[in-house]
Amino acid sequence: MKKILFLLIVGFCIVSCSDDTELSHVEKLPEEAVDFSIENLKLPNGAIDTFRFVIANTSLIDGEYTLAWELEGREEAVVGKEKDTVLIKAQGSYDVTLTILSDNKSGVKTKQLIQEKTFTGMSDAALELFNLLTNNAAIDGQAWVLDPTIDGFLGSGASGADKYDRWWDAPIGSKDGSEIMDDEFIFYADGSFKTITNGKTQVQNVDVLKNRNYYTVLKETQYDLNMQVDDNARNDGYKFKIVEDDSENPVAIKLSSEHVCIGYDDENVDRRYEILDDKDGDPKTIYLRIVSANENRYCRIVPKGYIPEREKPEPREVINAEDLAMLLHGGDEVNGGTWTLDASQVGHLGVVGWAKYANLLDPSKWWWHAGPNEREGDNLYDDEYTFYPDGSYKIETHGITTSMAVDAGLTAGYYTAASAGDGERAVFVDDNARTGHTYSIVTSEDEEGNKYIYIELSSTEVCIGLDDDHPGRKYEVFGYGTGDSKTLFIGCLHPNKPVYRFNKLIAK
Repeated sequence: MKKILFLLIVGFCIVSCSDDTELSHVEKLPEEAVDFSIENLKLPNGAIDTFRFVIANTSLIDGEYTLAWELEGREEAVVGKEKDTVLIKAQGSYDVTLTILSDNKSGVKTKQLIQEKTFTGMSDAALELFNLLTNNAAIDGQAWVLDPTIDGFLGSGASGADKYDRWWDAPIGSKDGSEIMDDEFIFYADGSFKTITNGKTQVQNVDVLKNRNYYTVLKETQYDLNMQVDDNARNDGYKFKIVEDDSENPVAIKLSSEHVCIGYDDENVDRRYEILDDKDGDPKTIYLRIVSANENRYCRIVPKGYIPEREKPEPREVINAEDLAMLLHGGDEVNGGTWTLDASQVGHLGVVGWAKYANLLDPSKWWWHAGPNEREGDNLYDDEYTFYPDGSYKIETHGITTSMAVDAGLTAGYYTAASAGDGERAVFVDDNARTGHTYSIVTSEDEEGNKYIYIELSSTEVCIGLDDDHPGRKYEVFGYGTGDSKTLFIGCLHPNKPVYRFNKLIAK
């Protein structure tokens, strides 16, 4: 309460002193004790920014105090900052007032800030972006890299989509080893732009990129190309500029070449990067969107060497082993507890990349997930998974299901292929041949206090949800519900690559 009152008095001083009204209950500090300086901002290269000024407190006051700055033409005072950097673009004289409150004493000083020039180029927003991109016109420019510490640092979405409507984005760590994480995107004060890949990068798998003379394909996958790069040939006098319009995103970065990109190189020919808000509020993290006729592409970048500060999450808490066991079998020693896929929910079947960092409880972050009733014809919705108090476990498919582990099932003798083709296939199942399996509950805790709990099956050939070729049958419990609406959200980690396969189950 005392602190709030303190700031209110400061605010009252700002208003009252501008009207030459004294506060009878607050003594005055000596006039010579309150002072401040006004100087043009000095850039790292030694140059002077003629449109930004630093006002700095130089008052000689013992003990604790609170201060506030008032600038003519600015709607709100700035409280608590020893220095304040202000942008003045129009020629003229501006009153700057410093108000200080210390031990129930106040002091006020006003000086004039003189701006001799008028800036007729970029708007405030564009100028701030230019200074951010170039590190205030530093001689060496400013190198930016992808921000590897946050989900969605690379992403795609339908044309016109915003950052909350992506159909693919990169979870933290998902591009480690792709040679793109050390790529540098450099902006210079003269408007030039270049990229440094350090010899290798990753791009979209499209023919237009394979044909560029500065690329040599090292590895090709369905979606991506790992490339060897001739950086000198790739950077041939390219320029950038800040463009403005009256749309929702008034400032954007425009590159002079469609062949050199910020972030992930693709076939997009419109190199206009809109500046989006960063939900983490980090002023040094830039979130860009590039729009083409068919899709948006996104990237999050930070200055090279800068590690964004992230709020550390609370230790992860999950259901304990005793409660999970009771939830699974429901206390029924005869019939056990039976579960089926929750076909009504988004993500009742799903896959996410790089499980260590994934937002596991948000299906929109997965690179594949099932929509409501999406797989009605797959004979999966009537499959039943039953857990007994004695630790035994069985699956009832009612004779047919869909599987990705056909070869394993055929070898085990309980499958007969009902359809041909690669990947998923319908199979006839001998449920009696799949019995005799058990489950156990396993718990662990990491160094940061995060707790983990798993349902582990005795057989690698019997699965919860969609049968696949993952040999590990250890299902981590991420979420659950009790009472009349019992639910389980579980994920099975692939042992050979960091990919989770998810199931959302409900009690039958």
